[in-house]
Amino acid sequence: MKGLFTGTGVALVTPFRKQSTIDFSRLGTLIDNIIESGVNYIVALGTTSEAATMTESERAAIQDFVIESVDDRVPIMLGIGGNNTQAVLDAISSTNFDGISGILSLSLREISCCSLSCLCSSSCCSSGGGHRSSSCGVAA
Repeated sequence: MKGLFTGTGVALVTPFRKQSTIDFSRLGTLIDNIIESGVNYIVALGTTSEAATMTESERAAIQDFVIESVDDRVPIMLGIGGNNTQAVLDAISSTNFDGISGILSLSLREISCCSLSCLCSSSCCSSGGGHRSSSCGVAA
């Protein structure tokens, strides 16, 4: 898994309709355009996606849609974050990671990334990922 997240990654935005519903058609077009432009990986549900303002079911729907739309063409990094460490750990524990290559976890003062193949220890992602948070407890 070394080098899984190298090159250029793009954090997806979430297009909404005027009725404040997710525009999955435009999201699919966005994903296709980004991949066709040569991106190396996609970040879904990061801070640029408005994930913090979505319901759990909306986040799950986007995750499923992104996995289906990407169709293994590039790795997917999934954003799971928040200001409540226990809520983040609960979300990580309850998330189905099929089709996901890694997570991006936003905490109060830092952004950390891990490959799902590591235990997210202090040495995890030491070659550039800079993972320093002890709150990540994911094992693949």
